[in-house]
Amino acid sequence: MAQDDHHGHDAHQHDQSPQHGHQHGHGHDDPNFDWEAMADSLEVDGAMALPLVEAVVAELVAGGLDPAAVGHVMDVGCGPGVVTCALAGHLPAAAVTALDSAGQLLHRVRHRAASDGLHNRVATLEADLEHDLPGLAPADLVWASMVVHHVAQPVTTLQRLLQALHPGGTLVVVE
Repeated sequence: MAQDDHHGHDAHQHDQSPQHGHQHGHGHDDPNFDWEAMADSLEVDGAMALPLVEAVVAELVAGGLDPAAVGHVMDVGCGPGVVTCALAGHLPAAAVTALDSAGQLLHRVRHRAASDGLHNRVATLEADLEHDLPGLAPADLVWASMVVHHVAQPVTTLQRLLQALHPGGTLVVVE
């Protein structure tokens, strides 16, 4: 897989221009950023992450997680919802909240969930993780994939994600 040598992760490339947002990102601070143009690339990234999602869920189950007991999953920075719907598929009793700051991407989440027959279990919420984590029901699992490196204060963000969990819940961070 291609690697971005500066950040050590696969996926799309990032420039370091001031307009790019947080010195790393996809133009999060630019209200005119065309998320629809980026969405196809993010869908490919999500599809490439599916084996990892399956492996992490399998590891959690091997560690004692009962998939039938997971009632709420929060996919933070969900993008177009590829991983969101995969999590819903692996955790059949869970309601999944897909949270992203880009409304255009959430439209894709809703479309994908409907196409996959998951529309009654997948909800979307437009919110900026860096400035507000809405008062959602506590989650049994919070999944944050390729999102923490986009925020200016990652430690504060991680603390907020931990606070969004039920006691004993699980935070998965993929960077």
